[in-house]
Amino acid sequence: DDDQGDNEIQFVKRMKPKKCVRFSEIEHEVFYFKRHPMEQMSASLAAIDENEQASANSSGLHPSSEHSRATAEFTVISSHHGRARRSLRRISKHDLKAAVKYGRKVPANPNPRTGETRWKFLHNGLVYITDSTCTREITSYKEAITIDPFPISIPMMEHHTELKRILKEEPYLCTGHTYIILDQSGSMRNSDVDGFKSRSHAAYGILALEFIAEQLNQRPNQNDLFAESVTVIEMREEADAVFERVPFDYILFNRLLKRPNLARPSFGGNYNQSLSLVRKMILKEHKSLLEDGAEQEELPNFSLVFLSDGKPSDCNPGYAQIRTQILISLADSLKEKFSCYAMGIGARETEFEV
Repeated sequence: DDDQGDNEIQFVKRMKPKKCVRFSEIEHEVFYFKRHPMEQMSASLAAIDENEQASANSSGLHPSSEHSRATAEFTVISSHHGRARRSLRRISKHDLKAAVKYGRKVPANPNPRTGETRWKFLHNGLVYITDSTCTREITSYKEAITIDPFPISIPMMEHHTELKRILKEEPYLCTGHTYIILDQSGSMRNSDVDGFKSRSHAAYGILALEFIAEQLNQRPNQNDLFAESVTVIEMREEADAVFERVPFDYILFNRLLKRPNLARPSFGGNYNQSLSLVRKMILKEHKSLLEDGAEQEELPNFSLVFLSDGKPSDCNPGYAQIRTQILISLADSLKEKFSCYAMGIGARETEFEV
């Protein structure tokens, strides 16, 4: 009846414009996050110290407070753990001394074994933990931005369940499938992307914000069902599909936000293992759709998104040729239905050329 018709969920099959696949040189775009306040301060701290010291010497006055002492005069006794963490997170000893001098001092959690008092210094996004004397380093890290999960309503869960059913039982209704290869090699533990705890957190955070949320926010009617799916593959020495053919929605957004707390970046990053897995999965889906009677123009758009922080571990010339052949074979099979994108994550000076 009419009342039931008003409550029906409208299914929309979104038609995307055709894309031409060609290999050519393009002008690369580089995006920088806003510079962290700690970086802005560090360059000027030395000059501040020199001015303070010169002023004190010329006036014949002796410093009488911690803020009048030069940053270099503060004692930091490093531990092996502390040095390793600072190297990984690109925090210098001077940063720690500046935190003691200029930062806010609050009690930290006591030593779990002995109960000894520990102190926490907070300064321009840096957190520095010391022993009770404030001279021995325990650890240090950069504060990360907080990305809140999206509140999921009952209708959204119902949409999610229906999308899962469609992708499983009616795959020909899928308009697009994005395969994401996300580097989780050991170097993704590095902390040099402003606002994020590590490169791994940055990769997943950017993926959730810029890829998922940005597109969802542009949809005119949030009640419409868009049958698009996403597969996420973590790249280490082996390839691991952590999310496979899941709906493109805010449930995925929340899962991406949680994933870096579960993922463990380690070992090397072999490009070919992950690319080979993607090719196998795409061609299997492509073949299945054709066998079910789908025409070429009715096939979904297949996209490959590659996020990494540097060169592959499988870097021999022979491996590079295999990578090229994998992409060419996908382009030959899918024609205008295939697109490929790559994004580098890391410090400004990181080398991303492959």
